[in-house]
Amino acid sequence: MAEPLFINPFTDFGFKKIFGEEQNKDLLIDFLNELLAAQNQHISELVFKKNDRLGSDDLDRNVVFDLYCENKLGEKFIVELQKPKQAFFKNRVLSNSALWAQKQALENNSDCESKAIYKIAILDFVIDEENADKIIVRKQALRNLSSCEELNEKLTHLTFQLPNFTKQADNLASNFDKWLYVIKNLNKLDHIPSQLEQGHLFQKLFKIASYSALTKDEKAKYDDSVKYYNDLKNVLDTAYQEGYRKAKAMIEARLLAEKALCGMP
Repeated sequence: MAEPLFINPFTDFGFKKIFGEEQNKDLLIDFLNELLAAQNQHISELVFKKNDRLGSDDLDRNVVFDLYCENKLGEKFIVELQKPKQAFFKNRVLSNSALWAQKQALENNSDCESKAIYKIAILDFVIDEENADKIIVRKQALRNLSSCEELNEKLTHLTFQLPNFTKQADNLASNFDKWLYVIKNLNKLDHIPSQLEQGHLFQKLFKIASYSALTKDEKAKYDDSVKYYNDLKNVLDTAYQEGYRKAKAMIEARLLAEKALCGMP
């Protein structure tokens, strides 16, 4: 099998290699500033923090790769990439974000001292395929149902659904477009698109993400990370197909039983 030109950011190794190393923090800052531009948020400095994995179960640890960082104002940013689709994703994120808010309140001993928490999820799937409305960015916040007033502006969750981002390299109109394109397509590229050759940050990203530039040990770790992901995806896909087969068989059996009761052939 031919070596890839660039590593896959949706593997644990790839995600941490590109965004999780101290010397690459400028990439993460620029990436987050693009994702948070609509929130009037601008990050000038970040500190990587220990990720306590609050509320995470075994499935989370297997399919979600995340980073936990903090800006100079003490605001928290939890960034996660997730490729395999996970059931009850919205419920998991809501409960996980609430736990982070609770942890912060306990640490500060006062709700008044709580800082904003941004939970950012970049997904390689659409949350609700039956209502796939081509929305790329979903913002979730606590609101009053009557007035639509935001009840807690310090807890924001942003979801980026990459399958709904369909721009090609020749029509990338902004830095935001470029970042989404790179995250979605990096490991599938066989060359660097001319639209992404300008700018030192993308030049740095492609250099970091180059598979051939990895050390022998890094290549082994990355290959293991890819194998682990592929094995996990096959397990999840098989479970989904098996569940679909069983559900279909149950529905067909029920229809046959109903026909029998009604005397239908």
